Amino acid sequence: SLGCKLAPMRTVAVDPSVFPRHSVLFIKQTVGMKLPDGTLHDGYWYASDVGRAIKGLRVDLFTGITAQSMRAFQALNLGTMKAVKVGTFEGCPSSKSPAPASRQIAAAN
Repeated sequence: SLGCKLAPMRTVAVDPSVFPRHSVLFIKQTVGMKLPDGTLHDGYWYASDVGRAIKGLRVDLFTGITAQSMRAFQALNLGTMKAVKVGTFEGCPSSKSPAPASRQIAAAN
């Protein structure tokens, strides 16, 4: 990991050979999901963690530490989710991280 605290509904664990750490990923299926503070998710996730079981295109979305935190995902087909790298970030994300500003994004081609 990057030494960052896990940020619910923002941190994603990745295989760094597929998505390098510090990548900003966009997952369309998570746009509009209700966040713990009542706001809606913008679809942006921050690759600040890795996991031994995370290989290839598989990602692990950190939703929180309670069973209730998974409720928003119960209606989604996790097998069809697609993560797309849309840029990079510096520092550590927080659960309040806004959509990345254009100056923070290095567009992926």
